[in-house]
Amino acid sequence: MYASISQMRAMQFKEEITLIKRKNRLILEYLHAVKALADKITLIDHPISDDDLTLYILNGLIFDFRDITASIRKRGKSLSFEELYDLLVGHDSYLRRLQTTTQQLMVMANYTNCRTSFKSSYQKDNGKPFWSLHNQGQDRDLRSQYQTLGQPNNNKKWHQPKCQFCDQIGHTTKLCPQLKSHAVTTTYTPTSC
Repeated sequence: MYASISQMRAMQFKEEITLIKRKNRLILEYLHAVKALADKITLIDHPISDDDLTLYILNGLIFDFRDITASIRKRGKSLSFEELYDLLVGHDSYLRRLQTTTQQLMVMANYTNCRTSFKSSYQKDNGKPFWSLHNQGQDRDLRSQYQTLGQPNNNKKWHQPKCQFCDQIGHTTKLCPQLKSHAVTTTYTPTSC
């Protein structure tokens, strides 16, 4: 006997909800997609239990959520969709703050490293800055450039920053247009200036 159209659609939605993955979607988009599939299945066939919905959602999450996923699986009681939603959105917010802090620390560490390298490369063994060894005409200009640590001065391109993310010259990682369009997990790798 042939299955009815509604039964076939219910089977299709059940397959989709079983295979759904977050991938690179925002957590809010992912949760709404899973909930929409669960609602469609409920309308056609029968309601999905909180435990099953929780398993579908947790199975589709990526590596970043492994810690919270493990703790949710160990719980003795079922979670409603709203409770699970709040936990996962809160964890995502925590991960974003952690990522931002890590990126800021990397930029600061690289700036400090480059600044120290820049200073030491312009000093002689006797400890005098490089600009103090030149004549007075160039002295003022070199001192100004030395003090700004590589910032452009008087239309001279002394040093342009190089982005550690996209490897392009002219902007820093903090201002990288590619970084703003991608969710990035960062790892610190020291670079030479």
